[in-house]
Amino acid sequence: SYQGYQVVALEDTSVSKYGTTGTSNVYESEEVLYMGVDKRALMNTGPDGLTSEEAAFRLERFGRNELVEKEENIWWNLAREFVRPMALIVWGAVFIELIEALSEGPEYWADVTVLCILQLVNALVGWYEEMKAGNA
Repeated sequence: SYQGYQVVALEDTSVSKYGTTGTSNVYESEEVLYMGVDKRALMNTGPDGLTSEEAAFRLERFGRNELVEKEENIWWNLAREFVRPMALIVWGAVFIELIEALSEGPEYWADVTVLCILQLVNALVGWYEEMKAGNA
């Protein structure tokens, strides 16, 4: 317990959609606790703000109020462009055309080449657009 923060198992009786009542632990709900501390105690800040002691406690307990920068590997993002749903459909068409080119003759190699170029351009454009959107 710290300055009124205490974890107490409260029980809540509720009515289900079938009309029966039951008892459940209130702390199963994310709306009651924040990192194990009752939200009502956290929100109960006076008009003068937090004391230095309270601010130090919250900084130690919850950390700094900042977002963690998420770094992504740009090459991994490019590789993922080749396995997206639309890309998988094009890979299926490439596979079918490749089988046909191997069994029927060289006139089908143009189709395989065009589909591979389409796949490459599609992946590069998608990757470029993702990079632009991520930098916005």
